[in-house]
Amino acid sequence: MTTYDHTDFDSYDQSIEGEEIWKRYADLRQCPVGHSDKYGGYYLVTGDAEVKKAATTPEVFSSAEGIIFPPEPHMTFVPIEHDRPEHTWWRTIMSPPVTMEAAKRLEPSISDAANARIDTFIGSGRADLVSDFTVHVPQGMIADLFGFEGPSKTRMIEFGPNAAKDRRARGEGKPVSFTFLGFAHSCGTTKQGYFMIRRQTARKRMEAKLQNIKQRLRSRMNEPVPKVGEWLERVLNGHYQYFGVPGNWASLGLLRERIARYWARVLARRSQTGKVSAIRLGRLFRRWLPRPKVVHPYPERRFAVTHPSKSRMRQLRSYGSVLPRHSPAGPFQRRASQIV
Repeated sequence: MTTYDHTDFDSYDQSIEGEEIWKRYADLRQCPVGHSDKYGGYYLVTGDAEVKKAATTPEVFSSAEGIIFPPEPHMTFVPIEHDRPEHTWWRTIMSPPVTMEAAKRLEPSISDAANARIDTFIGSGRADLVSDFTVHVPQGMIADLFGFEGPSKTRMIEFGPNAAKDRRARGEGKPVSFTFLGFAHSCGTTKQGYFMIRRQTARKRMEAKLQNIKQRLRSRMNEPVPKVGEWLERVLNGHYQYFGVPGNWASLGLLRERIARYWARVLARRSQTGKVSAIRLGRLFRRWLPRPKVVHPYPERRFAVTHPSKSRMRQLRSYGSVLPRHSPAGPFQRRASQIV
C-alpha cells in the first residue's frame, strides 16, 4: 500500500538554510513519493530507483505537460519538457556538440581560457569563485561547443519573463534581442499577456536567401515556367519547414512576396514583348508559390494532434497542468503508486 507524505515543503523557501535543507530531504526520503501542497500541489520522487523509473516511462509519467513549478505559461524547456519521439529529435540535435570527444577537442582552449581568467584577479590575491571565474569561463566554453564566434559570444543580456518589467522599473528600454540558429529571439507577450519568446527570421539570413534566389532566377530565365515554378515551390516549402513557427508569419509572408516580385521581373524580361498580365501572374503565384504556414505549432497543439484520445495524460491542457489539481486520491495517486 502506498502512502504519501503531505507537507508544506517548498524548495524555493529562502528561510531553509545550511543543514536544515538536508534534514528536510532526509525526511522526504522516508517515502519514495512525497507530496507538497505548494504551487497547487506537486509530487516529489526522492528515491534513485523511483526517479529512474519515472524518467524512463514517459507513457505513464509524461514530461511534455510541464515539469517546472511555478509553471511558466507558453514556455517549453528543451529537451527536458518533451517525451519521445520529440525528445529523441532534440537530443539528436543537441548532443553532438557536448559529447566527450567534442569536449576533449576543446581541452587546450578550455585550459587557456581558465588561465586567462585567473590572470585577471591573481594579482589581488583573492577572488570570488562565482562572480570572478565560473560566470565567465563555462559560458565561453559552451559558446565554443555550439560554434559561436566573435567577441559577443559570451555577452550577458537580460532576457526572460521579468526582463521588460525590470528594465521599465529602471527607466531602460526594451530587452535586447539576440540571433541564434537563424532566428532573431526577442521578448514578447501573447494576447492574454503571458510571456513568450518571439522568434522571427533573422534579417541577414533572409536577405542572403533572397539574393541567392534572385541570382538563380536570372540564371534560369529561359527555362520552362513550370520547371522554375516547381523549384520555387520546393524552396518555399523547405523554408517553411524550418522557419514556420508561431509569431514568424510576417517574415514568411515577406519572403513569398519578394520571391513573387523577383519572378515577375524575370518573366517580363524573357523577351522584348514579354509583358505578363496580372491575371496570369496571379495564376502562377497561386499554383507554384505556397502560402505561409506554421509547421511547428506550440507543443500543446502538437501533443493534441499526436494523441487525439481523451485520456487524462493526452487531453489538451495548458502548461503546468501536470501539477495535480485534485486530491491525492485521484488519478495522480494511481500513477505515482506504479513507482513503488
